[in-house]
Amino acid sequence: MTSALKCDGTKFVILSSQRSGSTWLASMLNEMENTITYGELFLARRRVPGRVYWDSKLNYPRFIESQTRRRGIRPFSTFSFLDQVFCQPGSIGFKIMYSQVLKHPELLAYFSLHQISIVHLIRRNTLDVIISEMVKRESQHAHLLLGQPEPAQVQVELDAQNLTHHLIKKQYKVEISRSLLRWFRLHSMEIAYEDLENDPAVFQAICDFLAIHSNGALPRSNLRKIRRNGYTEIIRNYNEVKDTLSRTPFAHFLE
Repeated sequence: MTSALKCDGTKFVILSSQRSGSTWLASMLNEMENTITYGELFLARRRVPGRVYWDSKLNYPRFIESQTRRRGIRPFSTFSFLDQVFCQPGSIGFKIMYSQVLKHPELLAYFSLHQISIVHLIRRNTLDVIISEMVKRESQHAHLLLGQPEPAQVQVELDAQNLTHHLIKKQYKVEISRSLLRWFRLHSMEIAYEDLENDPAVFQAICDFLAIHSNGALPRSNLRKIRRNGYTEIIRNYNEVKDTLSRTPFAHFLE
C-alpha cells in the first residue's frame, strides 16, 4: 500500500551515478517555475564553509548536517529528514547516487510508500564516466559555474589492462538500479544523458513526467563543461586504450 505525501507539487529524486550529468539536469530543473532541486542531500560529507557550490543559493543542510550528535535511530531519522525536505511548497527534488542508496536502503521503502517519482539518469558511454572521474581528480573541479575561470585542460592515463572490467562494473550498477526500481515498483522513468544533451524534447518529457510546467525550451544551466577536448587529446595513452577496446563490445565508445 502506498501513501502520497500530503503536500502540493511533485516530489522526486534524480537517481544516478557520479559524473553522469545529474547536476546539470538538477540545475536546469531549478530554472523551472515553482521547482527546487537540491544536490546530494545524502552525501556523507559536510559542506566546507565559504566554498561556493553549484547549489549554494539553495543552502539546504545535508542529512549528515541535520543530525545532532545523537543522531537518532534509522530509519526514523531518515524518514523525518525526508518529510522535512518534501513537505515544502512546490515541486521538490534532490539528487541521490547509487552508492548513497546502498548506504541508506530505507530510502527505497520511503520512495515506494510516499510515491516519490524517480528520474533514473544513466550515461550509456561509461567510458566517459571514467574519464570524467579522472578529470575531476586531476583538475580538482567537480563542476564549473558560469563566470568562473576555466581550468587548464588536463590529460589522463587510463588503466587499459583493467578498463574492460571497470566498464562492466559500471554497467552492472545500472542494471542493479533498474532491478531495484522494478522490485519496489517505483514510479520512474529512465533518461540517458546523451539523449538529454542532444534533444530538447527529452527535457520536456522529464517535465511532463514530473508534472512541471515547461514552455518546451531547454532552460539555461548555471554550469558549463569542464572537459572540452576529444579523446585523442585527453587520453594520454589513447592508442593503448583504443587497441584494448577494439577487442570488446565497448569499441564504439571511442567513436
